[in-house]
Amino acid sequence: MIPRPSMRMSPQQWISAAAISSLALAALAGCGGGVDGPRRRNPAGISIDFSEGASSVPAELLPRLKAIGVRSVFVPAVALEFERGAPRFEPVPPPASAYPFPVYLVVRGSGDLDSYLKAAAGRAGEEIWKAIAPALSSGRYGDIAGVHLDLRVADAAGEYVSALGSIRSRLARSMTLSASMESKLSEDQVRKWRSVGREVDFLVPAFYGRVGAPGTEGARVSGSPAQAMEIGRSVFPEYCPQGWGLFQPRGGPARSVSDSSINDLSEDRRFDFEFGSLLSDADENVYIFRARQAGARAAGGIGAFEPGDTVTFWENRLSDFTQSLSDPLASRGKILRLRSLDDEDRLIGFSAIEDILLGRRLEPKLSFSRSAGQGEVAFLVLNSSPECSELSRLNNWVDLRMDGGRLLDIHPGDFDRFEFLDAAGKQSIASRARTIRFFENFVAPGESMTAGPIRYSGDATFFASAHVTLPDGKVLDVRESRVVEVPASEPPPSAQKPAGRPKSGVRR
Repeated sequence: MIPRPSMRMSPQQWISAAAISSLALAALAGCGGGVDGPRRRNPAGISIDFSEGASSVPAELLPRLKAIGVRSVFVPAVALEFERGAPRFEPVPPPASAYPFPVYLVVRGSGDLDSYLKAAAGRAGEEIWKAIAPALSSGRYGDIAGVHLDLRVADAAGEYVSALGSIRSRLARSMTLSASMESKLSEDQVRKWRSVGREVDFLVPAFYGRVGAPGTEGARVSGSPAQAMEIGRSVFPEYCPQGWGLFQPRGGPARSVSDSSINDLSEDRRFDFEFGSLLSDADENVYIFRARQAGARAAGGIGAFEPGDTVTFWENRLSDFTQSLSDPLASRGKILRLRSLDDEDRLIGFSAIEDILLGRRLEPKLSFSRSAGQGEVAFLVLNSSPECSELSRLNNWVDLRMDGGRLLDIHPGDFDRFEFLDAAGKQSIASRARTIRFFENFVAPGESMTAGPIRYSGDATFFASAHVTLPDGKVLDVRESRVVEVPASEPPPSAQKPAGRPKSGVRR
């Protein structure tokens, strides 16, 4: 107990006693003490929401996570789905090891939950609690800070409040209870949602990206900062920057595919590609690959396909994502929804997110080299960045200029096609060419491209430059430089590209 200052104290003693009292109260608050029990912890800094289930955090990645400000994680523990109109709660497998950050356990539902809440009436909260309670007591996650409900609710706000109150009454007082908002609400819905905002410790509106159930097109989120602040006492926006891919066969159900297969599909001559929704979604690029002939297999885990089957990708632009992060509402803390913490099987991986948060340049970083030799060389282009180019048949190219010597023969290797240019930059035949222009439909993160063998006669020096269109429409011009010769003992990587996904651009 803190002693009460006496009226006989001098002014200096009064100040000293007040300071001691303040320090003692601060210590109690910091330790989670006080008459109301341990203090609840809202997110701060950066939080990672693992959208596809628990994902372990490798020890070697921990310094990088701390460097970009990661302070907590949101981990799906229960999936709520509907089977023949009835709710089905499926536990999500926990991680292999506990997290080194505070954890918010997520109950994630697919579809419109309004009908379930209205039909379940007063028992929804109890059903959700029974589903999440085993994860809370499992000891598999580490330090659990709270429970988060990621459910699509709009009209059933009253029933939602009842369910939240039921969960709150069972949840430890030291743990937070929070809820998601995925889209803008009508004026009538906002009035109802104010009671939801009073029932939870914080709201999580989805501000950027695309969300949805696997095997669907998903939906572009459209959360409103002003609306969220009107409803909730504390608001932490969520951003979903990673791309979305969907294979849609004409004769079967749609299924999700990795957007890392864009690179391979752009080079698969069995598919044509086109652009969709360029005007309707200013902050999203839409690529559509359409099969023009049948095949047994394509990139990205696509099985048999028939003419007319499509693969569609919805891709966010990193420059737009960067701008959205500057919203004043995100200053207290922001949540990034990611599939995992690696760079494999996705165009926007952890390294790209890291570049954004650390203020690095968001563009491919190309380097050039060639094999040693006289009369025959292989030409290598490496993108050492986790960023990619725009998809384009015409606006991505690498120029290899030869000073001296005479071209005899060339194989394009990994590049989609090439043409010869004379000294004036006009199309030419090989015998008069000074430059080979290699076109690449898509420059993937961490991708290496090899052309050759390039056969020539005489003494020659090689120089290279590049012109790459970025996803936001800007152009990266790489100035010409002399091509570095790689010793015979250090040959360039194989001309064969990895099947199914580009090489990772992760920097360690």
